[in-house]
Amino acid sequence: DTHEVAQFVGCGCAYRRSHFLEGGGYVPIPIAYSMEEADLALRYRERGRSVWYVPALRIYHDTVLSHHASPKVAAMQVANTALFAYLRYPPSYWSLGILQVLNKWLDTIRRGRFKGATLALPFCFSQIWRYRRFRATVSRETVRYQRALT
Repeated sequence: DTHEVAQFVGCGCAYRRSHFLEGGGYVPIPIAYSMEEADLALRYRERGRSVWYVPALRIYHDTVLSHHASPKVAAMQVANTALFAYLRYPPSYWSLGILQVLNKWLDTIRRGRFKGATLALPFCFSQIWRYRRFRATVSRETVRYQRALT
């Protein structure tokens, strides 16, 4: 059942190079969890492009993901959620962004990643400051459309 999706898993996807470059590619963040795929998909939608899930194309990612327990990685996932909302959401959607950050932070705590949760807030502010030059909001309609796909 091939269908349009709001996000994708970057380790198992194919891009049309021209569309990727047209949108500026990824924001150059060293630890980009919770940012890169959501950001690219949202910017694709803003330009009238879309992302499709094709179940017949399977990728097996052989990893245990234990690095997600690292305090820095856990904190960056929260911080990148804040960065994503700041860079792409119009101000009328910042309350949604704050709720998404809170949800990601609470999930970090639920997973027992307490050190990451304590580092998250300062990381949020430093990420936003460091990457503020990449701010290019999308329309409210684009945010609504992407949210309807999830």
